[in-house]
Amino acid sequence: MVVQYIKRAPETGTIAIGTAVGDVELWIASTRARIKAWPAHTSPVGAVRFTSDGRKLATGCNAGDVKVWDVKTGEELFPIPTEGSEILCVAFSPDDQYLAYCTGRSVHAYHLSGQLEEIRLEENHGAVTVAFSPDGKLLASSSFDSTARLWEIPSGESKAVLRGHLMGVPGVAFAPDGKTVVTGGHDQKMKFWSLATHQELMTITLDGVHCSHRFSPDETTLAVSTVMPSGERSIHLYRAPSWEEIAAAEKAKPSASSVH
Repeated sequence: MVVQYIKRAPETGTIAIGTAVGDVELWIASTRARIKAWPAHTSPVGAVRFTSDGRKLATGCNAGDVKVWDVKTGEELFPIPTEGSEILCVAFSPDDQYLAYCTGRSVHAYHLSGQLEEIRLEENHGAVTVAFSPDGKLLASSSFDSTARLWEIPSGESKAVLRGHLMGVPGVAFAPDGKTVVTGGHDQKMKFWSLATHQELMTITLDGVHCSHRFSPDETTLAVSTVMPSGERSIHLYRAPSWEEIAAAEKAKPSASSVH
């Protein structure tokens, strides 16, 4: 089996694996036992995401299909309309009412309650990662054009374009406190942004090229994966700065008028 993508259900501890032949496999993390497997797609599965309760699973493949599955039965619940481009990332909102996915050409979001309804996103743009804010009211995307973008949900209104990285931005994640969003770039920088002002608050320099990052549920730790030019991959754990620490660092910056 060639693994393409792995994701763990937050509630049940079940691990979903997308394979290079288009299959999905479910494993119990504690016993390392495979409990279910089925052919999901006809091409490699490059994106997998559980709903918050672990009952549904969304998958996306290189051929451009997105599907939602019942985890218990392995039955397809419904397909999601796509444009036929490789699916790079899928994400559910925290309340499981919305699903977003992205390709190198565009970002799409759907309301899943009742009749499937697409949310039209203003100033749409290709992306490599999508993520919902903790309250589900914002959708963020990051792109290889060195920017990250924010949209309001469910209106689809464009709220901000975050510019500051010098190279592509493969990662974006909201802090659990809902006050900041963090981006990671190929320029070996991680940047913290205020969701209130959309201004950059803090920058962390990494040892390698950023791949992805996630906050721990208790908000105290930020895990960051990087890759070196040699191909060596590492995971780094940082103590996540509190909002108060970020605000203090922002106040300590010299103002433009004080720089001579």
